[in-house]
Amino acid sequence: MMLNERIESLVYLGKFLDRQTDDFEVVKKKAEIENPWFTQESIDEAIEGIKLWLTKSELETWIENYDIKDKKSKRVGLILAGNIPLVGFHDILVCYVSGNISVIRFSEKDQVLIKYLLNELINAFPNADAYFDFDENFKTIDTLIATGSDSTANLFQRYFSQIPSLIRCHRNAVAVLHGNENDEELLALGKDAFSYFGLG
Repeated sequence: MMLNERIESLVYLGKFLDRQTDDFEVVKKKAEIENPWFTQESIDEAIEGIKLWLTKSELETWIENYDIKDKKSKRVGLILAGNIPLVGFHDILVCYVSGNISVIRFSEKDQVLIKYLLNELINAFPNADAYFDFDENFKTIDTLIATGSDSTANLFQRYFSQIPSLIRCHRNAVAVLHGNENDEELLALGKDAFSYFGLG
């Protein structure tokens, strides 16, 4: 697929998320059963965030900043987080837009939603299938993007020391308040801190 076709397929996926078919509602319920932290409200909040990326104008504005050439694809191992619904989708999006193959290791906490969306994309655009490998064959990857705890990050660094890697470990955030914040700013900070039960 050429870049413009990949963009077209992502725009389709954004419109699909907007429609939210009965099948998708069933999948959302299944995701909540498998991971009770994934309430319908938190799943919908994650979907609303992802939909913002999947418009033609947003995608084209984003890729203007990069020189994306349709060249030989690299196999990018993705070890996805599972703390909030669909949190690994952005790593997959970046690989797909750049024309690389995502070799995906799903978090056991978040398998249902992402698999469903990728299968919907592939059903609508069968050529997209070549960009996604769910077999987790990490012996054949060229590079790695992984997210995990400090201890798993250390394991990833040792195990994948021979290839270029981006390994995210435990992260903290700090908000500095000056005392002159208005109610709207404080509510936004509270939403940022406490959405997804604080797991984000």
